[in-house]
Amino acid sequence: MQALGERGLIRRIRRTIGSGAPGVRVGIGDDTAVLQPTPGAWLLATTDLVIEGVHFRRRSAGPADIGWKAMAVNLSDIAAMGGTPRFALVALACPEETEVEEVDQFYEGLTAAAAPHGVALVGGDTSASPAGWIVNVTLLGEMTGAPRLRSGARPGDVIAVVGTLGRSAAGLAVLEAGRRPDLPGDVLAEVEQAHLRPVARVAEGKWLGARDAVHAMIDLSDGLATDLGHIATESGVAARVALPRLPVAP
Repeated sequence: MQALGERGLIRRIRRTIGSGAPGVRVGIGDDTAVLQPTPGAWLLATTDLVIEGVHFRRRSAGPADIGWKAMAVNLSDIAAMGGTPRFALVALACPEETEVEEVDQFYEGLTAAAAPHGVALVGGDTSASPAGWIVNVTLLGEMTGAPRLRSGARPGDVIAVVGTLGRSAAGLAVLEAGRRPDLPGDVLAEVEQAHLRPVARVAEGKWLGARDAVHAMIDLSDGLATDLGHIATESGVAARVALPRLPVAP
């Protein structure tokens, strides 16, 4: 990657992700992106770090998996507000010995996660890292209604989750174990995929955010107990969970 140089790398990234998207006046290649927001919409902004050795291990996560997950965790934050993701800025630092093909794969995974939601990659930065891969994605989104804050829950609200719980944690346990447990191959593949390539519930978040009966939402990336606790604390309420009714992955 070092032999390619910064300008060469930028050109290569532009070929990988493409160019031209609604609302993008200037994208990758200039000092800043120039973007056209939707008139009357609120701007949403979120950012997340994904660090080798903390959030993933290279022995189990390939470059495309890293790119996908870095985008998905940010998409989930926008979804939790009931918003529409629009533009992404991506900062990548990786060891100097990283092959340029690995960088290609990283951006391919990133765009694969972003494309179904119409997200345009409009800028970022690249650097050498002395110790593993470090990724930071900043995602900008929009919404036209009232945001669904974690502080909005009211006494009497029903607690509901989208999707099933436990697959990602099971996938992490399998990957960290370093050996294959005695389970069917399709089950192992499913839980590993859930951890390496989580699905952001953007459509569901927008649908819920448009309902007046929904008062609070949160991304469950830290787990139900932790994130429900955040809602309860911020809203000044208590929470009672019907454990037998939780949609836990079998």
